Amino acid sequence: MKPLILFSRPIRSGKTTELEHWCAKQSSVGGFLTPDRDSIRMLFCLRDKRLLPFELSADASEPVTQIGRFFFSNEAFEQGSEALLRDAFAMDFLVVDEIGKLEMKQQKGWEKAFQHLLNVWRAGKVKGQIIVVVRDFLLDDFLQHYKPESYTVIHQLSDSHELR
Repeated sequence: MKPLILFSRPIRSGKTTELEHWCAKQSSVGGFLTPDRDSIRMLFCLRDKRLLPFELSADASEPVTQIGRFFFSNEAFEQGSEALLRDAFAMDFLVVDEIGKLEMKQQKGWEKAFQHLLNVWRAGKVKGQIIVVVRDFLLDDFLQHYKPESYTVIHQLSDSHELR
């Protein structure tokens, strides 16, 4: 089992943007990113390059999950979860952008899929390297909540020997 790569920096420090550029150079990458496009959060499924609406307005007609003042598409959570679990068996790199309070404190968002992914990873069945985005102030909470047996914390993708 390869160690989890925990990509951790402060909020709004360019983690997703750096990952987006890094992923564009990879030939076998799956999972998802959550980039901002025109100040609205989107879901980008990496394997099939699908860009889906993620952040919605408060009066959206579809089911949403509220996180503070933001509303996120439950359908996008489902699509991202499916991408994670499908891509875990086929891709050299698997990106999870990101695990936060919603998952750890409320057991919502990506939590169910991420827990399943960790079980598959612990069983040695994940093909590639898992990269998880975690905000710096949540890193200790992440480690206590998920208790990964093997992990490396990085702050820049270009400095990581594990990703080459």
